[in-house]
Amino acid sequence: MGADYYPLIAGRRLTYRARAADGSGKITVRTLKAADQHGERAAVGERTVEWSGQPASTRPFQAFCTPKGVTIDGQLEFPLPLEIGKSWVQYPREYRIEAFDAVAETPAGRFTGCLKIVYLVGGGDAG
Repeated sequence: MGADYYPLIAGRRLTYRARAADGSGKITVRTLKAADQHGERAAVGERTVEWSGQPASTRPFQAFCTPKGVTIDGQLEFPLPLEIGKSWVQYPREYRIEAFDAVAETPAGRFTGCLKIVYLVGGGDAG
């Protein structure tokens, strides 16, 4: 189920909307190459971040989908298997899977069945 939320398919381009305390924006992920290696799905691509009126920033990335989770440049995006309430820490944030059936309204349309991950900065002690 988890790989469906972050498919590593060559040529795929996905755009995510995001909000945080410092503003909002969008993240566009483009997978350039993908292949199966040693029972894992591996991919390389580029990620473009456009945040609260700042100039867009594009950087390459390397991703893996393993039985333990999806990682981007060595950082856990989300653990597998997916479970509501499952949490993990990547300092200074604590992340938690909140829903598999979230609804997202975008200029491209209304999407259902979305994965919703929330986080606390500083374990919730950051104000």
